[in-house]
Amino acid sequence: MLHIHDDRSSVEIGQGTMIMPFAKLVTAEGGFIRIGSNCTIHSFDVLYGFSGGLQIGNNVRIGVNATFVTGNHRTEDPALGPNEQGSSSLGIEIGDGCWIGAGAIILDGVRLAPKSIVGAGAVVTKSRQGRVCLVGVPAKPMLKQGYVS
Repeated sequence: MLHIHDDRSSVEIGQGTMIMPFAKLVTAEGGFIRIGSNCTIHSFDVLYGFSGGLQIGNNVRIGVNATFVTGNHRTEDPALGPNEQGSSSLGIEIGDGCWIGAGAIILDGVRLAPKSIVGAGAVVTKSRQGRVCLVGVPAKPMLKQGYVS
């Protein structure tokens, strides 16, 4: 399913990329989704590309039911509810050759270095330097040969 909510938003899909049935790609607010070549987007994945955008490199594998959220409600003013304060969007960048496990959630502002791994069910709330293997809720680096902790 593809939803492009305004004429300033866009979706680009590289050559050889497979998008399985029931995946959902949504852009709005002048945002974008850019998926590189030879990637796999599985069924029930949800990819949001708000103003900060979602950039996925080449040769990235994303397991079933993963979610990428490139926006957030503002909450600075405690006198107002989140829906009354507007939103922000820093975007998400996934490096070449990353592997995102089934059910993982990647939140706004996250940058993953090439060939990083996100374990199944992990919730990634912040970027990490270098090639990492992230697991858990919230996601933390797991010591693994060839990865930084």
